[in-house]
Amino acid sequence: MKIGDKVRFRPDARHRDTLGPMADQIGQVIDVATMDGVETLVVTFGDNGPLEAGVPAAEFEPALDDDAEPA
Repeated sequence: MKIGDKVRFRPDARHRDTLGPMADQIGQVIDVATMDGVETLVVTFGDNGPLEAGVPAAEFEPALDDDAEPA
């Protein structure tokens, strides 16, 4: 994934149950990094602000515009 991509949490994402309503929103990738050999993302969800850095990219999937309401 790259900066600017629209994403949402995968249904089986580990962190999904801790996110509340944010889990179903579409976010936008604002940074991509590698930590310990794993691609990680920072994703912003509108007014909810960015997630902490270090969320594995595997926890996200690409989002289509009609998947859910953007944050």
